[in-house]
Amino acid sequence: MRKYTFPSAKDMEKTFGLSTGLTAEDFRVRMASMKKDVALYVDSKTLQCDFKFFPKTEAWVRSCFHSQFSYDVIMKMFDELTGGYGVEYIPCGETKSRKRLDYVNHGDTYRNTILRFSGSSRFYIGNWGDCVK
Repeated sequence: MRKYTFPSAKDMEKTFGLSTGLTAEDFRVRMASMKKDVALYVDSKTLQCDFKFFPKTEAWVRSCFHSQFSYDVIMKMFDELTGGYGVEYIPCGETKSRKRLDYVNHGDTYRNTILRFSGSSRFYIGNWGDCVK
């Protein structure tokens, strides 16, 4: 399974703490749970995982006919964790390359959010407005 890199719990608290009411420790616990859940999901594909902190993500995964890519599940978890308005993407470059920027929609182009570039196993904090410029 691919190893994913998440932003630090302190950076998550600085960026999303006021809007969510979560502390760095809360983010640390939830992101550790995310990594465990995604590892179990990828290994079993039978939802043997415990989406304890992510009931909306669990409902979404269960409603899907086909299994989802692990990075899509992680983005949905980040959406739920940060109080976003869904996961969206912006195509980058030619359509043949299928490069894209996935992000959690927070309603403002220049508001910091969670970003992921296609093909990457890293999740960043940043705003997609600067990336598109």
